[in-house]
Amino acid sequence: MPALHDYEPGSMLGGTHRVEGLSDSQQKGAWAESSVFNLLPQRRDETSIWGTYFGPMARFTQQNGTEISMPDIKDIDLEIVEYWQTRSKEALHPSSGRDTLTLYGISGKRLRPRVPTLSTRRSQSMPT
Repeated sequence: MPALHDYEPGSMLGGTHRVEGLSDSQQKGAWAESSVFNLLPQRRDETSIWGTYFGPMARFTQQNGTEISMPDIKDIDLEIVEYWQTRSKEALHPSSGRDTLTLYGISGKRLRPRVPTLSTRRSQSMPT
């Protein structure tokens, strides 16, 4: 089987959170599981548009000038970050047998920068 391109896992899992019959909690969990495949690490000397190590897979500008990121950091709240931390401890690296956070030396503090709260997201999306 040929190797996948970096964008293919995210494309293959895209929309899993929209499966009919899922509760809100299940939709959020499915999005959290699949969205990580749409994050790309930055070069060592750069940070993403979010000021983080990982950034969106894609960015688009709509006709009205609004920029869209896929995934959008506005959809990532503290609950999702904490979920990713838990999953990284459960899913061991195949060659080292160590959890991802330990393997890459990432602390919880480093995972929490600039994550908008639900109230921040609501105020940003509310028309004035």
